Amino acid sequence: MKILIPLALFLTATTTVFSQGTLQVEFIASSAIVIGGPNIPQINRGIFGIRFRITAVGGDIYLLRGLTYSSHNPELGSGFNWHVSDNSIGSPSDVSATVDSLAEITPAYYRILEGDTETFQFTAYVDPGVTGFYGVSLNYLDWTTLAPSEPQSLPQNFLALQDFKSDIVFLQAKSEAIRQKITLQVSPNSLLVMGTGSPGRSYLIQSSSDLIEWEPLPPTLMADSNGNFGLVIATQVSQTKQSFYRSVSVP
Repeated sequence: MKILIPLALFLTATTTVFSQGTLQVEFIASSAIVIGGPNIPQINRGIFGIRFRITAVGGDIYLLRGLTYSSHNPELGSGFNWHVSDNSIGSPSDVSATVDSLAEITPAYYRILEGDTETFQFTAYVDPGVTGFYGVSLNYLDWTTLAPSEPQSLPQNFLALQDFKSDIVFLQAKSEAIRQKITLQVSPNSLLVMGTGSPGRSYLIQSSSDLIEWEPLPPTLMADSNGNFGLVIATQVSQTKQSFYRSVSVP
């Protein structure tokens, strides 16, 4: 069964239409969410969605079902060609993607009959190699109007989709998040919270009495060249009040 993510989850919606021969592609919406984050580094990942509809105008069309991750020129038989957006400031450590549609499926192609319109959902999964901002773009669609027998036996057409992009999100590299730790030094009238992270990164100390609700303790702190940062909290330390502290990385 093919499942499409509900449109309500998509954050950006504009109207962009590209046409080439009998193929017409209309952008519907895009999304970008973060799973995990600095406090759950084991599953820190960006999930990006681009939804669009394709109409066959004046003849049947066949879309190659393959997926190719590439930021270079399109390749014959590349199917849905995509990459991490050019305006991203980061390098992924691992990428994967899927395409879902209710369009008719042949062994190698999606088939759209003349006059029909089908909706497609492209979903990409990006694990950050370095901390930075990430997004994805669809580069090209690989298609033909002739009923194919083998994926590479017929001439292919490439439709460029320069504006089919997701939103940008901030992702923290797993290795950097795992290195974060804090220590406490207690005195009668103050508490020194000392943290260790990545040099040059910014951090915010947070406190909690129940490990569920967390309150920020400004200001934002920048780690020095050794990755160290600290915050002095002026308070009367009570032996009967329980408090917990943590540091989180911020953009």
